[in-house]
Amino acid sequence: MIELTVVCVLLVALLAWQAVDRRAEQREVCAERADLLQRIQAPQAAVVAHHYEQPADEATELVPDDDEAWWASRESRDELAERMMAEETAGG
Repeated sequence: MIELTVVCVLLVALLAWQAVDRRAEQREVCAERADLLQRIQAPQAAVVAHHYEQPADEATELVPDDDEAWWASRESRDELAERMMAEETAGG
């Protein structure tokens, strides 16, 4: 009788683990699907978001008092976003 109880407890634990694992997998699939839909609907927005997730280069650091540096970095970011979008939509 004890053996049967141990087997039942192990089966319940296995089912609980599978349910938790399946939920985590579903969250990953939903996140990938949302990212894919964003890339299809607005590829430039996805490129810009990806660019801002990465750490900034020292060359694009903004100096609050220097207006010309801000506009120069802004232009370089826009050029980078356009180039990355063109590469992504071209498939490479």
